[in-house]
Amino acid sequence: MTAWSKVSQIEAGHFDADTAYASVDRHRIADNHPYIYRTHDGGQTWTNVVKDIPDGAFVNSIKEDPKQKGLLYAATELRVYVSFDDGNQWQPLELNMPVTSVRDIVVHGDDLAIATYGRGFWVLDQMSALRQIAARVKRSSPPRPISSPPASPGRFTTAVRMERHSLMKSRRR
Repeated sequence: MTAWSKVSQIEAGHFDADTAYASVDRHRIADNHPYIYRTHDGGQTWTNVVKDIPDGAFVNSIKEDPKQKGLLYAATELRVYVSFDDGNQWQPLELNMPVTSVRDIVVHGDDLAIATYGRGFWVLDQMSALRQIAARVKRSSPPRPISSPPASPGRFTTAVRMERHSLMKSRRR
């Protein structure tokens, strides 16, 4: 890590004492690249795992799901991203959310609370479908992106059902 890098969040692994994730923000020095570092050896080595998160989506927060190993959530300047394979690949978790700066994420039971800048917060109720997808990814090939439904019903129709029923609800205080 270089000078002026801000570690915005460190998330200890829920399933392995040697695993941790760190999000790093460098946008204040005109570096809008995403940085999410992962370690599986207690911090001896760190790998930047941001495949498919575009430039401009610098990362504010990283969270590991406490119930499903390999399921990660990244709060970025553009939207929430989800990884079903421990950060090796990422995809947007849109579900009717506007493009906005996401500052933090909290996994509370079976709900995913998403705090945004200037827009309040959003809650994805009953996110068990995301956990089911992550469990299937561990055993097979990666799923299709959540934002676009598959051509025909398949193994990952649960995510499509989530989008159709708009489980993402805006809640303002």
